[in-house]
Amino acid sequence: MQLPGVTVEVHKLEAAPLVAYLCRELRVAEIIDAHVTWDRHRTEVSPGTAITALLVNLLVRREPLYRIEWFFRDMDVEALFGNGIEAGHFNDDRLARALDKFADADPWRIYHEIALGSPDACSLVLLSSVGHHLLFRPRQLRSRRLRGCAFSDHPRIQQGPASGPQAVSLWAGELRRSSLIR
Repeated sequence: MQLPGVTVEVHKLEAAPLVAYLCRELRVAEIIDAHVTWDRHRTEVSPGTAITALLVNLLVRREPLYRIEWFFRDMDVEALFGNGIEAGHFNDDRLARALDKFADADPWRIYHEIALGSPDACSLVLLSSVGHHLLFRPRQLRSRRLRGCAFSDHPRIQQGPASGPQAVSLWAGELRRSSLIR
C-alpha cells in the first residue's frame, strides 16, 4: 500500500545495533579517544568511533577495510554512532589513520582498561574453565570487585566431587593472597 506524500526508508541493520550498543556500554570509543593523540577540532569522527565502526563491521559482516564505507551505506549510521555521523566518514584512509593512532597508543593498555571495565558495565559474571593469570599493580585494584571463575583451592570457592568451575567474586586484596595469581 502506498500513501501519498509518505516516503519510507528501509535500513538493514543486522546485528550492528547490538554490537554498537555493547561498544557504548563498554565505553570503547571513549577509552580509545582518551589514549590516542588527535585534534578534536579538525576531525569529523574520533579515532574511537572509527575503531568502533571497525568492530561493528568485523562482528557483523567482515568487509575489507576499503569496503567498510559501503558496508554502512544502507544502515542508519546516526542511530549507531550518533548525530552527524555518515557512512562516508568511514573511508579507508580515515580508518587506517585511526588504526595507526591506536597502534601508537599502547593497544594492550587500552584493551585492559576496556576488559577490566566490562564486568561492571554489563553486570556480567565471567564463567570459564580456562585458567587465567592476572598481572596487575595491587594499588590499582584495591577498590575493584573482580568476578570470574576458577578451579582452585581458595577457601571462598566451594570444592566438591565433580563440582566443575565455580563462580567466584573476590575482593582484590583476597585475590592478591590467593592461588589464582601466579
